[in-house]
Order: sequence, then C-alpha cells, then structure tokens
Amino acid sequence: MRLPRVYRERMRTPAEIVQGMTFAGRFQVGCPGPPRVHTAVFTALDLSTGLEVVLEVTKTSLPADFEASLGARPAAVRHPNVASFVASGWDPATGAGWCVMESASGPTLAEVVAREGPLAPARALPLARQILAGLDAVGSAGEWWTPSPHEAFVEEGAVERIRLVASRDWLGSYPGFTGYSAGLDPGTACRPPETLDSGARTAASSVYAAGACLHFMLAGAAPFDGRTTRAMLLQVLSAAPPPLSKVRAGISPGLETVVLEALAKDPARRPATPRDLALRLRMTS
Repeated sequence: MRLPRVYRERMRTPAEIVQGMTFAGRFQVGCPGPPRVHTAVFTALDLSTGLEVVLEVTKTSLPADFEASLGARPAAVRHPNVASFVASGWDPATGAGWCVMESASGPTLAEVVAREGPLAPARALPLARQILAGLDAVGSAGEWWTPSPHEAFVEEGAVERIRLVASRDWLGSYPGFTGYSAGLDPGTACRPPETLDSGARTAASSVYAAGACLHFMLAGAAPFDGRTTRAMLLQVLSAAPPPLSKVRAGISPGLETVVLEALAKDPARRPATPRDLALRLRMTS
C-alpha cells in the first residue's frame, strides 16, 4: 500500500513573532501554545472584540501564489460544542499565513485520559455525543472536521462540555502549500486514512474521527501506537484497531461493534454522517 507523501523541505519560521506585538493589525500576541508540526500557535487578544482567541501561523515554505489562494474561508459556526473560526489571511510583515479561532478552556480530551485513564462508558458516551453534535453543526455549514483527542477540549464543571477546535487545513485549502515532517504528530493515530494523502474530508471522515475519540476514551489510548511516522501511517492505512473487549472489561458487544464500524477503513462502510453514528450509539445504550 502506498504511503502518503512526506515533506522534507527545510523548516523555516516566519519573521519573529513575540509576546505583545500586534499581528496582522488586529491580534495582540500572548503566550505560545502547544507546538504543531506545520504551524505555530499563540493565544492572542482580538483588539476588535476584546476577546481572547487562538492564533495559528504557518512556519513552513509557502507557494508564490499563496496570497491569491486565500479565497476559501472556513464557515463561522455558532454551537456550544464548537470553537469557531474567526478570521484568516496573509501577513506580509512576517511572511505567514494565519488563522484565528475562538479560545477553548480546560484540558484536552487527551490530557483528561492521560490523567484519569480509560473513561467508563457512562462518562465517555455523553462526551462522544457532544463531539458528534459539534461535527454535525460544522457539517451543516459545509465543512467536515476531523478532530483528534488533542483538539477536543473538556470544559469541566457540574456538567462537562466538549468544545472542538480544528487547525486550518493548510494542505487542503491552499494548493501548493508545502509541509515538513518534524516528527510523529500525536493526532496521526486518530486521523481517517483517506485524509492522510489528499487532505480531503467528508462526512464519513468526521465519523471516523469521532469513533477514534470514543475509542481513545474507552481504551485509554489511540487505536494505533506506531513508534515512528512510517509505522503509524502503515497502521492507520491497513491495520485493524484492537477490539475494545480485548483492551478492557465492561464494554458491551453492541458498543464495540459500533466503534469498529466508525473506524472502518472504507468510508462507505461507516455510518454515513455524525448524526447517523449518534443514532447508532443511542441504540446501544
């Protein structure tokens, strides 16, 4: 099976972005966030609204026609389980493409599971339904997100609330954008196999991502555990995820079946939409 292309271009960082500077004439840069393979992430203050946001900028080579390719704008989605895009553009002062999203508080789903271990179905299923509700809302706006457990924030309180974030799909949005493989991206183990090469995302891709997040919660780990980028990609493309009943006790056969359906390699064999997967999960409860 052919592996997706892996970029080997020399990493370059945009002109220095420092705390306190005003980026793109609107966003006052705060602290740097978690590192990403192709981009740098910062908290920022949106001077036009006074709200804290998340600023993501490219740090790899850009095509000559990058600025002209900025026509595709992500839709703004207002939903309690979605951190929506605010704006995106090109900043000639730093030589960076950028996008801004609403801020999401709390630990990521990955951090919750690392802290507490596998979650009981009674806790994991309501969180999975929130993920599916957010993905359905984004899909209704014409986009399909594929969040990993590192892109789902858990706002903790009397009732836990999921808020999904999604980094800009640079490869899918900007023809000619080039990336660089700087190491194993922890989200790779939860990415739909059909998106690894082309970046194209469909409703079935969102179903896979939600299934991977649910598997992660119930098993306490991602469906695949390759130690190198190549090994991980091969597993995502061709290996079957371990049945949940082999990983931990207390998983019903019906729930295990639905999770494996969502993680089918062939998108046509998955529930067709996030709403369909939510219905299948309700039938197992």
